[in-house]
Amino acid sequence: MMKIDHRIIIAAAVAIVIVIAGAAVILTEDRSKDGGDDNTPDGETITVTDFLGRTVEVPTNLDDGIVTVGKLGSVRMLSYFDEGMQNLKMVDLVIKTETVNAPSGLTYAYIDEYRDIISKAQTHETDNISSADYENIGKLSPSLIIVNDTTYNSCKDVCDNLAEHFALVVIDDMGGYDTTPFWTEDYKLTEEFKATFELMGKVLGDTERANEIISGFEKILGEISELRGETTDVKGYVTGIPYRGLNDLLSVFPNNIALTINGVDSAVPAGSANQVMNQLASAEELSKYDITDVFIDPSTYVKINTPNSQNALKYIHSINGDSDPDNDIRVHIILPAVSVGTTWETTLLNAYYVSDLAYGHDMTDVQLQEKYGSILSVFYGDRASGALEDMQKFYDSVGGGNEYSLLNEVAVSVDNDKFVLVEI
Repeated sequence: MMKIDHRIIIAAAVAIVIVIAGAAVILTEDRSKDGGDDNTPDGETITVTDFLGRTVEVPTNLDDGIVTVGKLGSVRMLSYFDEGMQNLKMVDLVIKTETVNAPSGLTYAYIDEYRDIISKAQTHETDNISSADYENIGKLSPSLIIVNDTTYNSCKDVCDNLAEHFALVVIDDMGGYDTTPFWTEDYKLTEEFKATFELMGKVLGDTERANEIISGFEKILGEISELRGETTDVKGYVTGIPYRGLNDLLSVFPNNIALTINGVDSAVPAGSANQVMNQLASAEELSKYDITDVFIDPSTYVKINTPNSQNALKYIHSINGDSDPDNDIRVHIILPAVSVGTTWETTLLNAYYVSDLAYGHDMTDVQLQEKYGSILSVFYGDRASGALEDMQKFYDSVGGGNEYSLLNEVAVSVDNDKFVLVEI
């Protein structure tokens, strides 16, 4: 039997206590610089009950900044409240890297102004709070910390320690709604889904804005329900959405909201009700399914020249080039989305596009553009102006011979022995 040296265990335990105690001193000292435990000049607070049922006193003045913890939900929900977003001081490392620095479709997960704010924010380890992060948060001495429930549960002790010094609110990471309907039979938001917007409104002292988002969201859902017909022949194949990295054109998202909200079947059936993605083994598998429409997330542009994507495009090109027009597959470019912790604005825009397509309303480009603009304004107000044009410029600049015409049908062509996407 191996002999245990209890002196080593005791020494290690003491070292851990010293590290935590040292970090606690930083927190206490930094708070005292701002006038002790009260981070609000007038001392006013509001009491909220967060997602986990915790009672939290939140300062009404958030000018000392907001720290968000966890890559899902926290920054996404904050971005719909402009005043809160302007106070953002820290984000998950993945959010900053993939939104600001990485050459991926996530570049457009947030509008221009907010990407600039994220680029200037400090970062913490992905879905975690390291000892260095803990100290940095203490140095920031924020008015508010917003943590998603998944990250809170994974580092509860650290979060609870931070909560002794700062207002720390836990919110739903919203990840479960990427494949689960968040709307009722009459196309209203479920109470559970609305709760996160309502909580954010209370925490940020802007319940009016929260109500605006909810009512705008439900108005869009109502319009989609009016466009929806009894049946449709469309069998969708949604592909290329970022999920655990960037994906090629053999990735399938069978429970994608843009399909399910419109009653459109996925040509490739889901393995389960909450399956996010199914990766086909080869392009030959495509022939097993009755695909009428392919919906490509342009985030896949990094993967468009991989063998999987090229073989998928080759298959579509061959089907559309045969003598039978009845088996043709239409190809569409949808807006970039995030598969987990969804970008609700682009998800609804994609749903509206699919609805118009599936039920043959044949809206003009002008009508569709006006509708897209009004949907974006629900989430970003006047700051939404020009957002779609900016996205299009970005995808034009990285096309590499492909034309990613957003919310439009494209064709598969051949250029220098490569299969490419071109405008129709």
